[in-house]
Amino acid sequence: MYDDIYLSNFMRNGIDVKRGVIPILNSLAEKKVPRAVATSSEKHLAPRKLRLAGLEHYFDLIVTGCEVAKSKPEPDIYLLAAEKLGVAPAECLVFEDSHNGIRAAHRAGMNPVMIPDLLKPTAEVEELTTGIFSSLEEAEPFLFDLLNI
Repeated sequence: MYDDIYLSNFMRNGIDVKRGVIPILNSLAEKKVPRAVATSSEKHLAPRKLRLAGLEHYFDLIVTGCEVAKSKPEPDIYLLAAEKLGVAPAECLVFEDSHNGIRAAHRAGMNPVMIPDLLKPTAEVEELTTGIFSSLEEAEPFLFDLLNI
């Protein structure tokens, strides 16, 4: 019942896509950089939400919270995504807007980048990040420099 109401709301109102995400995803896809979504959303909701946002075709895989024993801030979801992509954790760049997501990516040995949304970074979170940017547009040069693309 809740899932129906939740999806119905998204279908009526759409899903906000962060400014700059489409150009970044286009560039990454063009360069054949592996891409995954690691979300706490339920397995049946995540693909639907991506589809409603028009983003589903940009990702090689989706890993959801129900596939791991422990949720963020534990690193399990990110480690599983890296394993499924066949990429070493140290080579992964994680874009996050939550404190627990940053903690999880850091604990996974990845490179967390924060794009704050509702929560501003704390001093603790700032120390765990590879970078903090106000938007994905602002993060794009950093990303491409880091990836040498």
